[in-house]
Amino acid sequence: MLGVLLKYNWNDWADKIGLLAIFLILTTNLILPESIGVTRLENILLPLLLVAVLGVTKFRSNKTIVYTLITLFAVTVFSNLLNLKGLEAYISSVRYIKYILLFLITGHLIKKNGATIHSMIDVFVIVLIVINLVQIFNLFDWGYELQKIYSNQSQVYELNRVFHRNFRLYGTQNNPNNNAVIWGMIAIYYYVKNLEKQQISNIVFLLFSIVFLLLTQSRTNLVGLVFSFTIYYFFKNLSIKMFFKLLAVFGCIFIAISFSGLSYIQQIIINNPFKVHSLQLRYEIWGSLIDLWKEYPLFGLGLETRFEDIVGNAPDNEFLYYLASGGILVIIPYAILFTSILTIGFKNIKSKNPYFGLYILLPIFLLVNSFTNYSLNNVKIAIFFFILLAFVNIAPKTSR
Repeated sequence: MLGVLLKYNWNDWADKIGLLAIFLILTTNLILPESIGVTRLENILLPLLLVAVLGVTKFRSNKTIVYTLITLFAVTVFSNLLNLKGLEAYISSVRYIKYILLFLITGHLIKKNGATIHSMIDVFVIVLIVINLVQIFNLFDWGYELQKIYSNQSQVYELNRVFHRNFRLYGTQNNPNNNAVIWGMIAIYYYVKNLEKQQISNIVFLLFSIVFLLLTQSRTNLVGLVFSFTIYYFFKNLSIKMFFKLLAVFGCIFIAISFSGLSYIQQIIINNPFKVHSLQLRYEIWGSLIDLWKEYPLFGLGLETRFEDIVGNAPDNEFLYYLASGGILVIIPYAILFTSILTIGFKNIKSKNPYFGLYILLPIFLLVNSFTNYSLNNVKIAIFFFILLAFVNIAPKTSR
């Protein structure tokens, strides 16, 4: 029996298991409400990912990213041990193993058959578009019910009526800012995919993504999307033609904001963005977090620390969260991770493989988001991030 198992070709089975695991993880993160316990579902799927990875003999994914994620796992566990944290904190550290396995198996499957993963993402995006449209137009009165389910609040849609000046699109996330991050990453993905092969479907999905991001009224993520493309084309030696195209897109976004009547997002163009009320409220909290870090500079207070009980509110800043919870021990590999991803992107900015653009656009977008939100520490966002990064492994012959 053992001889049969050793001789059996596990690769096909491992690939199918990996594909199933990716499908289920995307379902739990992009479609299912967070209230049902997404993290627990993903941890159940970890053995599937592990089996899929063990069935692959050779990976082509970037080793620096993998090693840095391993380091993040190790140092967060060490910080939790020093701070005598409970089981929840150690489970939180497992997310970095999850990212590694997803990054490896997705890269392997894309190398073998990128079209399958492309099609899978298309299907998920279509489902997301339908759910968001139902919420926007409150079709069959389902929009209100959907928003209650995903936001886990009872009065959201009554207060945020469609096209009302305070309307914010929740989509399938528990808050509109997370929905904005998802749509920002989808927009970047379809932009890069269209560079590989120009298709009307890519343009349609890209336009839907930008419109939905605007309707979330997430100011930070709108700035992040514009900033990421500006940096990308600045270093890519922007042509005059592309400059005017980019200028036209930004102009359309500016006009859309000006005439949309969406008061929340309009504050970034009619007021000093650094004096926005919600940002000013965070300054005091951020100052308190820096003071906490000064007391525990090396190892922090440990992951899953309830800063709400210490400083009165959530950090809403990923950099300061890692600094206060993990200290220098954690913030250094965190910085190395994003620096290494950006370095790969900029080194290959002239590559014929357009998916290297994801290594510039995605991290810059998420780093801007991290000033007022969470990226790597938000499983629903980070899972999608590492799946998209794996597309750089697509066969060069498919690139223009």
